[in-house]
Amino acid sequence: MQSCQENSPDQTPVEQWKSPQQRQKLQDNVLYVTCEQLCFRIAKEQWEEISQLRSSQEEADTRLLLHALRAAESGCKSVVVTAEDTDVLVLCLGMCNKIPCRIYQKCEQRPGLGSLTSPGSAMQWEEVSAMP
Repeated sequence: MQSCQENSPDQTPVEQWKSPQQRQKLQDNVLYVTCEQLCFRIAKEQWEEISQLRSSQEEADTRLLLHALRAAESGCKSVVVTAEDTDVLVLCLGMCNKIPCRIYQKCEQRPGLGSLTSPGSAMQWEEVSAMP
């Protein structure tokens, strides 16, 4: 397992995205990435650690819900979760009424985005233009 500390012998993907050259590729998008217990917000202009998203939760399946909630509370109108995993789908469906924004699931195996609205409603698969 690679460490996300800056003194690691090999650069992790987190460290690579922190570089000004990589950040330029983001254009107007914002990337949130985790490494061990830390979470970083990476944008074209700068990167910063987000202490509110520091977590000892090891399972990414449940940790992503913390990120979705934080994004919604920060004003995002929708969140796209990229996962092929049925576990993620079930967790998102179970929590979507507690996260105050639209949640979409993106799967590589199926074009478009699955709209996860609220428990008990049918999942809709929409042809939504995906972000780069």
